[in-house]
Amino acid sequence: MALPTRNDKDYLEIKGTWQGFCFVAQKGHADELEALFKQRGLACRRQTDAGPGEDALRFEASADRTAVQEVLESYKQVKGS
Repeated sequence: MALPTRNDKDYLEIKGTWQGFCFVAQKGHADELEALFKQRGLACRRQTDAGPGEDALRFEASADRTAVQEVLESYKQVKGS
């Protein structure tokens, strides 16, 4: 019997900023998430090199935070990267 593997997307968490909210993601995850948000009409701005191998996806304060959270949670539940 094998133990379940750790979800490599658990680190994805929305953080508030004074201009809205954002989260930092590994570049591969940021590529996928940016496309998902665009498909759903959720505008975000990508800040490259937010950390080593990471980009930030930034949302204006007027963005639907609940919808962004739902997309992010759904993405985190998908197995693999």
